[in-house]
Amino acid sequence: MAITGNLITAAVAALNVFTGALQYLFFAALILIAAVVFGLLARRYVVVDYFQRRPAGAPVPAS
Repeated sequence: MAITGNLITAAVAALNVFTGALQYLFFAALILIAAVVFGLLARRYVVVDYFQRRPAGAPVPAS
């Protein structure tokens, strides 16, 4: 996993040819892209509940 992170860091460093305010905007654009990708993936997420229902008349367990 660390190798993947290093490769991502190297790729971003190679792409970043900006200085000053443009460098800030470059990283802001990267964050925007990551947010859009996350949003698209989150739309496909299906919530799964693992709660078990008690049968009718079963006693409530003491907590």
